[in-house]
Amino acid sequence: MAFPSTAGRPDRSSRNADDAAPAAELSDVLKALAHPVRLAAVRALSSGERCVSELGAELGVRQPLLSQQLTVLRGAHVVTTRRAAKQVFYRLTPGKLDPLRGLFSAIHEGSAPGA
Repeated sequence: MAFPSTAGRPDRSSRNADDAAPAAELSDVLKALAHPVRLAAVRALSSGERCVSELGAELGVRQPLLSQQLTVLRGAHVVTTRRAAKQVFYRLTPGKLDPLRGLFSAIHEGSAPGA
């Protein structure tokens, strides 16, 4: 069996490899956000840095559960920490969620009537 010639066609393998890394990273961020406590924490942190106790009180979540969920967000590089004495402060990693804004805008625009 003869295979069709690929001469003159663009090399899709390099394009797919270029697209795969950002897609995998975006997928990891979406997985990290896919829990109600983690999503609420990100929403709260969008207005600024908080220590664990402040965040727990604001969300109405006990510290052990919150710490576990913040560890997941740290692992996905969604949040970063700063230690001051015995307190750990969390904040969103600058720019990490920016690709999501574009993704959700594209989804919203694509679902608009007449699109």
